[in-house]
Parts: sequence; structure tokens; C-alpha cells
Amino acid sequence: MLKQRTSWFTIIALTAALLIFAALTSRSPGIFGITLLSGLFQAMLLFLVASGLSIIFGLMDVLNFAQGGFFMIGAYIAYDVHHPGGLIDVTGTIPNADLRFFISVLAAIGIGALLGAFLERGLLRPLYARPIFQLVLTFGVSLVLIEAVRFIWSTTPYSWTVLFSVREGYFILFDQQFSTYRLFVIGVGFFLIVAIALLLQHTRIGIIIRAGVEDSGMVEALGINVRAIFTLVFTFGCAVAAFGGAIAAPFLGAS
Repeated sequence: MLKQRTSWFTIIALTAALLIFAALTSRSPGIFGITLLSGLFQAMLLFLVASGLSIIFGLMDVLNFAQGGFFMIGAYIAYDVHHPGGLIDVTGTIPNADLRFFISVLAAIGIGALLGAFLERGLLRPLYARPIFQLVLTFGVSLVLIEAVRFIWSTTPYSWTVLFSVREGYFILFDQQFSTYRLFVIGVGFFLIVAIALLLQHTRIGIIIRAGVEDSGMVEALGINVRAIFTLVFTFGCAVAAFGGAIAAPFLGAS
């Protein structure tokens, strides 16, 4: 554990040193800062897609090929709830765009979690000992999700047209503009990194999850339902992917 912490500290220190050196030698601090923030924004978008996948694969040894489909579903659900005329039109009862965006993110998380729980309990659970079957199943589910989106929302790409306070704002870094929503996504990504690390390393449920991965028989002997824990992990991973889609949709749209 000490060696792991030391290696992480070394990586962080070297990264910070390189960034400071680049900032000091840059001809335009504003352009350097915007480039750095833009890179962090793109990295956080990738993290929002990959975090759920890595959680499921790392803790359950299941490679979920449908993870991108849950990201897509989250984007479409968030767009649908936030904009007027959708299948879940709440613009009449909730005129405040900020509150509607918050509700749209919650709706995406909820639907992603429900679909993930159904996939794990109804389809994936009998195939834990058959990794090839898992790949085929999750790949098939991804195709089903794509066709479902095409059937419900058609193939037309949707741009986020109804803005809210964070999405339409910007700030000035030296002489360069940067979107406050991009900064918001960066903050959400870092928060999610810390939250997942704390959940797995410093909570009782995290200890049970890691113990179930190492020795499920011993955990079951202690009276803990390992299958329920695995369902929770898979559901959480799918919900994180849907959350990522909902957060990315105001900038990337839904397509």
C-alpha cells in the first residue's frame, strides 16, 4: 500500500512539474491554460464512458460491450426530459431550465440503473462462467439499444438548444474564453474519481465488493448475498455510464 501511494505521488509530482515547466516556457499563458482545460475536458468525457466499464470489468471480470449503449441512452433520456415535445415532457410543469436539467440527469441515471439491473439479473447472471457468451450477449444488447434509440428518436441528431445557466456561461482566462460547462464537466469527473475511490476503499460495501471478487465462497459463508452485490456493482456501472451520457449531452448533443 505504501509503495502504491508513493508511485501515485511520484506520478502526480512529475505531471505537476511538467505542467509548470510548460506554463513558464509558453509564449501565451492564456492559450496554454485553455489547451490544458480543453484536454482535461476531453479526458473527463472519456472517463465518464470508461469508468463504469472499468468498474464492471475490474470487480466482476465481465467485459460489458453494451456500456456505450448505456452512455447513449443517458444522453437521449436527458435530452428528452429537458426539451419540450419529448416523450417525457416536463417543460410545462417545470419551467426552470436549471431544475429541469437536474431532473433530466436523475432520470437518465434511474433508467440506466433499471436497464443495467435487468440485464444482469435476467440475462447475464447465468453466463458468469462463460466469458465468450458474455461478450456475445452484451454485444447483442448494444445492438438492441441502438435499434431501440432509432425506433424511439429516429436517426436525426439532436442538438441541445434549450440552455441553462451553467451551459451558456463562460469565463476569461487571461485573454481567452472558456465555457463554464466544460469546467463543470471537469469538476464532475474529478468528483466521481474521488467518490468511487472512497466508496471502494473506505466503506463497508466497498470492502464486501472487493472481498466477493477475491473469494465469493468465503463471503457467502459469512451470510452475505454475493449475487446481490454483483447486481449492485453492475447496476452502478451502467448508471455511471448513463450519467456520463447525460452530462455530455448538453455539449455533444444526442446522436
